[in-house]
Amino acid sequence: MRVATAAEFVGRRRYLQRCLKEIRNHLGLLIHGLGGVGKSTLTARLLERMVGYDRLVIYRGLDADKLRKVLAEQCTSEQGLEILNGNLPLMQQLTKFFQSGLNSKEQRFAVVLDDFEANLELRGDGVYVLQPQVVDVLLALLKAVQNCRLPHKVIITSRYDFVLAELNQRLHRENLAALRDADLT
Repeated sequence: MRVATAAEFVGRRRYLQRCLKEIRNHLGLLIHGLGGVGKSTLTARLLERMVGYDRLVIYRGLDADKLRKVLAEQCTSEQGLEILNGNLPLMQQLTKFFQSGLNSKEQRFAVVLDDFEANLELRGDGVYVLQPQVVDVLLALLKAVQNCRLPHKVIITSRYDFVLAELNQRLHRENLAALRDADLT
């Protein structure tokens, strides 16, 4: 996805500063807002400032196989590949990978789930919820990041905020509004 360059990035300094602060205190962020307001661009600028993190980007659809594939593409460790190809349940597999399957002990991941709205469905009451097949994968990822006790992070960009009770304590929600006034100028 095309994002604004650093030179084109204007009017989002407060959001960027708040996200940098909040990502230190949470497992990650859920950045949501209308299409075209700069969620992916804000994420790109945020990742530039997260020194020492390897970026893992999953665009749109999320499933267990896609997640394993993205992790395997970054993995040069034989132990890590064995873990990803093993038969453990997904959450245990991810936890073990994040603890001991890394290329080095210092390696840290920033897992970006971009345009995540592809994984949502609208309920009859107007609330967006995760599609049933995505719930277990997202929860496994978040629990694994939490359980491994290393500072890996998860950043989700979506047009819509969505309901999943387990996310409330783990992710900071940032509603990215359209540019206005002086920022727009």
